[in-house]
Amino acid sequence: MLAIDHSQFKITLAVLILALVALEQLRRWQQWNTFPQSPWFARSMGMLTGFTTLIGNAGGPVMAIYCAAQNLNKHNFMGTMAVLFLTINILKLPLVGGVLHLITVETLWLNVMVLPGLLVGVLLGRKLFNIIPERYFVPCVLILNLLVPIHILLF
Repeated sequence: MLAIDHSQFKITLAVLILALVALEQLRRWQQWNTFPQSPWFARSMGMLTGFTTLIGNAGGPVMAIYCAAQNLNKHNFMGTMAVLFLTINILKLPLVGGVLHLITVETLWLNVMVLPGLLVGVLLGRKLFNIIPERYFVPCVLILNLLVPIHILLF
């Protein structure tokens, strides 16, 4: 069985996200427009999203790169992300709660405790989403995805 320690895991995840952001930027510079439409790209990004969301709740950056490569407008981008992660999280519930026993009374209580902050974040996020012009949305997403590995490595 392959086992990696926490620091190796963090480095691996950070490098993966940086590599995907770099690949997306290279694709945009080189105008590889057929690349994101290939079935292998969709399947690869789907597998990476599923894997990273299960092992580290870090599927968001992977899926964001995929949506950016599809040239979705910002509303379709966010709608796709929301539906995908709602579906993934519902599908993960039996594994995370039933098999791995990671959902407990204590973890549910922690969720209740962060709920007010979550609601404020949603409202602020929606306001910010509405003021970001369409042409700057994907560049903002890519820049924010560069901050994820920094956060992973520092915390």
